[in-house]
Formats: sequence, structure tokens, C-alpha cells
Amino acid sequence: MELRIELSMNEIEYMFGKISASTLVKLFPYLGSGLN
Repeated sequence: MELRIELSMNEIEYMFGKISASTLVKLFPYLGSGLN
């Protein structure tokens, strides 16, 4: 059971990293236009 929790936690961290990275890429143009 603990092993499953560790695996799911790693998957969540991996997914969160991908989501935050893609979110930054999507928001980058908006941030750039906001600075101008």
C-alpha cells in the first residue's frame, strides 16, 4: 500500500510539473504583453 502511495505521489509531482510548465508557456505571451 505504501509503495502505491509513493508511486502515485511521484506521478502527481510529475504531472504537476508538466502542468505548471505548460501553464507558464501558455501564460508567457500574456505576461509579455502585460509588461509592454
